[in-house]
Amino acid sequence: MQAAKTDVHVNAEEFLASLLKDKQKVSQAYIEKVIEVKGKVKEVNFLNDRYTVILEGGDQIFTCVMCDMQKDQLNNIRNLKSGEAIRLKGVFKGFLNDAIFLNCILIQDPIQDE
Repeated sequence: MQAAKTDVHVNAEEFLASLLKDKQKVSQAYIEKVIEVKGKVKEVNFLNDRYTVILEGGDQIFTCVMCDMQKDQLNNIRNLKSGEAIRLKGVFKGFLNDAIFLNCILIQDPIQDE
């Protein structure tokens, strides 16, 4: 994933809002693309040998961006804090109640407050 060319850069909240507005059209446009997504950490899960970073959905309280991390990312995500702004890169797999990304990595360069 580190060497994969990013197809699209998105903001988590705006991406979710567009998915909720037109799920089919947006999903088809982005499915299987390598996407860099910027957002705020809602939580980090370490369950069943899987590492998942969940990004906030903004106004979409029950909808979020779920990023299933590559196993080599554990040290990079271990100390992430809720509310911290980060960028992740992964493959968009689809949208059920949440946007699902697989094979994600943390982009290391810092995020500046906007």
